[in-house]
Amino acid sequence: MRAIALAVLVAGAGCTAWFGDRAASADLAGADLAGADLAGADLAAADLATAPADLLGIDLRGLVVWTKQTSGVSANLRAVWGCAAGDVYAAGAAGTILHLENTNWSATNPSNVTFNGVAGNDCANVYVVGAGGSVFSSTGNDVWKSRNSKTGAELDGIFANSTSETAVGASGTTIHAAVGGTNWVLETPTTNNNLRAVWGVGNTEFAVTGNGMVLRSSDGGVTWPATSMVNATGMRAGWVSSDGQTVFVTGDGGVIAKSTNGGVDFTVLTTVPPTTARLAGVWGASASDVYAVGDAGTILHTTDGGNNWSFESAVTSLALNAVWGSGAGDVYAVGDGGTIVHRP
Repeated sequence: MRAIALAVLVAGAGCTAWFGDRAASADLAGADLAGADLAGADLAAADLATAPADLLGIDLRGLVVWTKQTSGVSANLRAVWGCAAGDVYAAGAAGTILHLENTNWSATNPSNVTFNGVAGNDCANVYVVGAGGSVFSSTGNDVWKSRNSKTGAELDGIFANSTSETAVGASGTTIHAAVGGTNWVLETPTTNNNLRAVWGVGNTEFAVTGNGMVLRSSDGGVTWPATSMVNATGMRAGWVSSDGQTVFVTGDGGVIAKSTNGGVDFTVLTTVPPTTARLAGVWGASASDVYAVGDAGTILHTTDGGNNWSFESAVTSLALNAVWGSGAGDVYAVGDGGTIVHRP
């Protein structure tokens, strides 16, 4: 049997927690492991369930393991969204739309364009958007109808609330429709910059440009009178808390920025572990429990609102392009090569 691989002195606990052969049965309840590098540690049977352990800011790859799911496709997946646990959609290249019902993913290809975004008002009104102004809608039965978007511009993202949906894209393109997506209206652009993502809560919506401009709407995406700036470029995704106050945006070079006043001001976080990954997706179960995903299977997770971030294992080296969850114990990330990973 392999000798003990690593020992970590548990600060303030007066004992030593061993990683390697002994870690499989280690009881780490109460352990303070702040600053420890647990990459590759085998803690499969370690008792972490009740541990008030300080695991923030450390490398948890190999400790917190996501499960890779079989998608049945090789297309790059660029978006993920669900209307409920066990009812999830992913979309991407070559017109690929995947639908998870219970435990099985099934694929449809209503077009050959690349789809960049997926969202819905509910389980009976789901939309995908993509290249050439493509918009398709479904009632949840995996039959997709093409809709007239009134634009030929690339659409990079879509957000839907209970009454309407908004899609954004190249050269500041913004389109808006009521539930059902049958009649889209092309709105007057607020910017000529490419809008890379749109997200929101209720009638409060946000969109972000690559150069760090964040647009805000308070009327469900009809008008966008307010803007703010993130002091970084290459921004790609965003998420807002249920009260509309905490906003995260992510982008190239491992940048994560946060607002605590509804997107009026943003601060680029200095607490993110060093990474050069393009962080293409962000989602949170709450204002404190947030995930960011990106290149080379990168998954960053904070449970304290961004004060500390930890790496988690995605069991893939391929780029992850989007992340969504129905709750803290049900999170999906999708990416290149048909990659789908899940964290229960």
